[in-house]
Amino acid sequence: MKRHVLAGENSYDMYMQRIQEIYSMLPLIYPIDDLLYVDITQPYWTQLINKQLSMGGKQYVAVSDEMLSFFEAAVVVYFNKKMGKDLNLDNFYELVRNGTWTQDKFFEFAKQGINDIDGNGELTKEDNWGILSEADYLSVTFWISAGAYMVDKDENDMPYFAVPGRQIFFDIGSKAIEQTNLKGIYIPGSSALLSGYSGNPTDKRLSFFKARHGLFSVGGMDEMKHLRDMDDDFGVIPFPKYTENQPQHYTRICGGFPFVIPTTNQQPEIAGALLEAMACETRNTVIPAYYDSSLKDKHSRDDDTLEMLDLIYNTRVFDLGDTVWFDPIRVGYTRVFDSGKDTFASFTERNMERYKKIIANTFENIVGN
Repeated sequence: MKRHVLAGENSYDMYMQRIQEIYSMLPLIYPIDDLLYVDITQPYWTQLINKQLSMGGKQYVAVSDEMLSFFEAAVVVYFNKKMGKDLNLDNFYELVRNGTWTQDKFFEFAKQGINDIDGNGELTKEDNWGILSEADYLSVTFWISAGAYMVDKDENDMPYFAVPGRQIFFDIGSKAIEQTNLKGIYIPGSSALLSGYSGNPTDKRLSFFKARHGLFSVGGMDEMKHLRDMDDDFGVIPFPKYTENQPQHYTRICGGFPFVIPTTNQQPEIAGALLEAMACETRNTVIPAYYDSSLKDKHSRDDDTLEMLDLIYNTRVFDLGDTVWFDPIRVGYTRVFDSGKDTFASFTERNMERYKKIIANTFENIVGN
């Protein structure tokens, strides 16, 4: 897109862009607010995500229902229904409904899922673990699911590095390190113990989960289709809240591909009308088909799934520190989590000025254009 626009070539009416690079594209696109027929107040535009994507009160980029990548990138919790029943655990769906599905409950159940099956005193790939995931999925989800963003908005609707002085961030990080360090609670797909499984760390983790070696598997919404051949029934629920007092669930979206309209487009109003129409009709026709045919009927195993999918879909949020500035911000905090050491405070102190400068430079470049 950059090559086409900078050369003045009207090659395409719109482009699908990787969200991580979206701010560098802003001088080359028509802001959503300037498109005549687009109305992002409509329910088929994703309100919680778009609130984070605005800048200085202006909406340059927006996410709609048509952009299904922002649903498949939702981080969710899969659970083995048979293991949960055998352990006499509470009904997971009811916990979600009554607001008591919290991180404390998540860790409590994960401990009960640990089982040294061969009785040799060591937990190996032959045994049962509490939580299967990768650090990139699990780490920052603890914060984002609590509404504690790494990059937030100030009173002028401008992004800023929000971790310094945010005590809840360090409280959540400390608890996550403490609990996942307990024997048998957490095993990443990258663990050497799973070297016998093929594929990348996510493939290995999914194979381990399907082989009935984990109560919980934390990963992307798009992984549901890969669990189709799992022998045990599984369920899907949102990532837990931090506390019961939290007003709602927040579902982390760790990526996506929005459509943008380049400044070389000579009829942006027509492209905007198309964006609006696609968003509306996706809500009316594609989403129901996606739920009922692709997910509910083919991949899920119970009648509660549709309700959980709706909840996940309607609570999607976006942390700019996890997406636009994923490197170095998300990458940095994920590495701290992966180290197993609670050094979040010292890491923040060492890096906060650098992170502030990176964010500031991004917007200076935009304003300059």
